[in-house]
Amino acid sequence: MNRFFLAFGILFSVALLAMVFVLVSCTGRLVVEDQPVLLSPINNSSEALGLGSLFRAPAPAYSNGYHKGIDISFTAEASVVAAATGEVVEVNDSNDSYGPIKTITVRYNDKYQVKYVFEPLLRLSISMGTKLQPGQLIGTLGVREVDGRAVSWLHFELDEYGQAVCPVQFMSQAARQQFEELYNLDPTEGLVDPCYEHPTGCPSLH
Repeated sequence: MNRFFLAFGILFSVALLAMVFVLVSCTGRLVVEDQPVLLSPINNSSEALGLGSLFRAPAPAYSNGYHKGIDISFTAEASVVAAATGEVVEVNDSNDSYGPIKTITVRYNDKYQVKYVFEPLLRLSISMGTKLQPGQLIGTLGVREVDGRAVSWLHFELDEYGQAVCPVQFMSQAARQQFEELYNLDPTEGLVDPCYEHPTGCPSLH
């Protein structure tokens, strides 16, 4: 009987270690219950032109000197959907260099918030207090003229205790693959590795 329990304990430990290894190798960090697993914030990657500035790309306009999220660029109207569950806690209007923008902040839990910045917004489908489910429509990006061409951006950001962190390391495998496809469409801006500030690097998007 003691041998049985010993063998069972060994098998259980091996299985647990294997699960931890898979989680770390697939996400780049140990996934725990309070961490989100982010889906893609766009329904159809064929609507997108590519990726703009990536996380921590130099951005003098920010007080800390770097870009706090990932920008997805478009040349036509595009739907933006929730990447994770949460409650809408902020709907804020402001302006950037090209005109009005709208920031939607969604509280995932006490630790994490997801931000969607419409540059510009055409139509909003939610309001303050809306409880979002993954894939639920948040709003529609419009199009504006920038340097003689029609373009728009979605700024996608994840904050951990109020500090921006690289959202790629929290993404599902499907979302990571989609973001790599978008990067390959337009690799001239931003950085090859959106998590380059991490000493261990960012896990591959493949």
